[in-house]
Amino acid sequence: MAAHSGALARSALASIAVLLWALVSPACGDAGGDAPPRPETTSRSLLSRFDRAVSVRTSSAPGTQISSLSRLQPWCADDRLWFAAPRAGGAIRLPDVPFREGAVIELGVGLLPGSDPAPEGVSGGFRFRLLLDRAAADDAAAGGVERTVLLDRLLAVQGLVPGVPVIERLPLPVSGGSADLVLRVTREGASPDLAPAWFDLRLVQPAVPVTGQVLCVVRRDALLDMRHRAVGPGDSERVSMQPGSHTMHPSSDGPLLRQVVPGRDVFLVDRTQRARLSLRVIESAEQAQPQSAVRIRVLVDGVEASSIVQSGYSPMLSAPLLVSLGPPGPKPVRVELVTSWVDPEHAPTEPLSVVWVRPRVERLEPRPRQRAGQGPNVLLVVVDTLRADHLDLYGYGRQTAPNLSARAAAGVVFERAMSASSWTVPSMATLFTGQYAYTHGLYDRFHWMLDPDVPTLAEIFREAGMSTLCVMANPLLDWSNGSLRGFEQVESVPLAHAAQVNRSFTDWLDEHDDQRFFALLHYYDPHDPYAAPGDALPRYLPPEWHDRAGPKLYELFKQPVFRSLRDLPEGSGLSDLSEQDQTHVKQLIDLYDAEIASWDRHFEQLMSQLEARGLAHDTLVVITSDHGESFAEHGMLGHGRTLHDELLRVPLVLLNSGAAAGRRDQMVGLIDLAPTLLRLADVAPGALAGPPLVGIDLLQPERSRDFLFAQTSHGERVMGGDMLEMQAVITAEGKAVRVAGVDGLTLFELAGDPGEQLGQAAAGPLAERLHRALDDWESASRGLSGWQAGTGALDPDVEAAMRALGYLK
Repeated sequence: MAAHSGALARSALASIAVLLWALVSPACGDAGGDAPPRPETTSRSLLSRFDRAVSVRTSSAPGTQISSLSRLQPWCADDRLWFAAPRAGGAIRLPDVPFREGAVIELGVGLLPGSDPAPEGVSGGFRFRLLLDRAAADDAAAGGVERTVLLDRLLAVQGLVPGVPVIERLPLPVSGGSADLVLRVTREGASPDLAPAWFDLRLVQPAVPVTGQVLCVVRRDALLDMRHRAVGPGDSERVSMQPGSHTMHPSSDGPLLRQVVPGRDVFLVDRTQRARLSLRVIESAEQAQPQSAVRIRVLVDGVEASSIVQSGYSPMLSAPLLVSLGPPGPKPVRVELVTSWVDPEHAPTEPLSVVWVRPRVERLEPRPRQRAGQGPNVLLVVVDTLRADHLDLYGYGRQTAPNLSARAAAGVVFERAMSASSWTVPSMATLFTGQYAYTHGLYDRFHWMLDPDVPTLAEIFREAGMSTLCVMANPLLDWSNGSLRGFEQVESVPLAHAAQVNRSFTDWLDEHDDQRFFALLHYYDPHDPYAAPGDALPRYLPPEWHDRAGPKLYELFKQPVFRSLRDLPEGSGLSDLSEQDQTHVKQLIDLYDAEIASWDRHFEQLMSQLEARGLAHDTLVVITSDHGESFAEHGMLGHGRTLHDELLRVPLVLLNSGAAAGRRDQMVGLIDLAPTLLRLADVAPGALAGPPLVGIDLLQPERSRDFLFAQTSHGERVMGGDMLEMQAVITAEGKAVRVAGVDGLTLFELAGDPGEQLGQAAAGPLAERLHRALDDWESASRGLSGWQAGTGALDPDVEAAMRALGYLK
């Protein structure tokens, strides 16, 4: 999705200081068949998990300030990650890293790739320190900390070459458990222009078997419906926030609890089965209060189970929390939601509230974990921003992805597959749930949480006993909005190239290749800024540009075009640009195609890894994208702001599906993947059954549809700051688009106008038919958003609309 800085910042902020369950699971049994022997040790990247559990504490400011992940973006060198150290000093803390006896930390230190080296004759250096903080055994209840210095090394700047790390291997002097790792860099006479960095911080430790059970959510209950009382000086009230508020939250589907700081609310929760608390928090105030710092805590039977600090007024910061309520027992557990000032003597005079967003008690039950061979694995490969018509598989003039084309020859290729949105978040939520945006609830700044009553593919597969993994390179998909619900393990590699995604997956397979699995690999290539590795460029760019590859080259080509498009009248396109600007667009396309080619090479390496491990024939592989990309065809660069085919048409290939190989030309959508994958995997929703799936099985030719739908409300604004919402209905003959607040439809007849350049006002019976289809779709989708799991009934009006659209027979 588009690298809009505000959106990235929101996602990054939403992921800070998150305390989630441990991501290293114990595993079961020996590998069977001809699979390679299980390794004696495992190696996992710790840098790739920064966005779920990192806080930067800057010592120069009063109180505790938590810096956003956007200051810690990664750089990829080959298949390993670099992270820049905070320029303002301070420390990076990775909380609750699980480890076993015999564990070793491997890391590198040095200067960031692409940064400037120290000028000749300049002195000074950097002191790199790695610290291990554990709760002191004799003072754990009082919060005592035992600190061990693992690394304390001073490196002179004259000995450092950017991108060439000094490697360290550090045994952990402990027998197991968990601890915080603290990374600190201090400048000792070094220039502030130099960029110290950490390289490929990895935890290497003995492998252990995975447990034979997987813990599944079988029911969710609203905490605010349980016995409750407010304690202390603060006021609390149950609220439903309405659209238009400055915070990012569900619109009116609550429940929410607004608690004035300081405050305490107490709930009694039944604990006859294993359970945990799931919620988010948002600060809410009328005016910014940058000096405030609020401690937000969850106590379980008087014991602190989670504690975070939010510093300053940050209405967008929404930290997801998962808190265990302990083992089952006959007595209710006492849950306390507590807020207080870090420094009460300097608390602001203006009131500030913390809103506890949709706190829910999730009831958990163990399920037997499936072994390899009990059914097909499912590997979902999503290539961000990949438009179908830039693949030779779909007739593109360049051979951008020959490996994908070769593999697809043995699979099923869908000629006309459409996304449900032109940007990542709602599109992927539709793919995950088999529901359109108005049902799953995750599609704009006022609807930024996946409806908990709408199950995801990962939840359903996990409930069936499959091990679930997500390797995510797009930072907008994270725990804060519920989009990754159901994944046992999430390896976050924000903005990384394909090599790192592959490596994270194969690291995970080292411990899980004897388990049946569902894995999502979400690649960031070829998303802007089109920074393909240098070895992918010679086929696409002349030599004078090779040494300038990366984000700076992308901006060099983009900015002149962006300025020209901004100044052109509405409705302008590529042909209205100057010759120089059109050359820049072609150069942007060169960079984009180079990224596709780079991904394709790593896709082939991924498939080769499956073959080497004996998993290829037992794994259903799906290759698709969340949306496409625009190169000024309709007056814009990037994506998200229109619903033209260059943004909605995506590749879709199924390998090892059991269906006859070939190309299929029926109109299909990403909304159809959920029912298709569940049928192919022979998995039913079970206890997680939600609203009826509206997609069709892609491989059942007798099923067809008259309409597909898409929606976006991302990026464009009209007077008053409201989002400009667009809806599209897609038929076999064409597409009709309507804009909220604007009368009429714009019709594109694709047979004679495949580039959608000749839009005209729809009139007569056709316009009436398409208007009615859009109205029925919106009515049905919004009606399904009120579905209550377990009722088994649809509102009659919703049922009628779904039948009119062919969703129900």
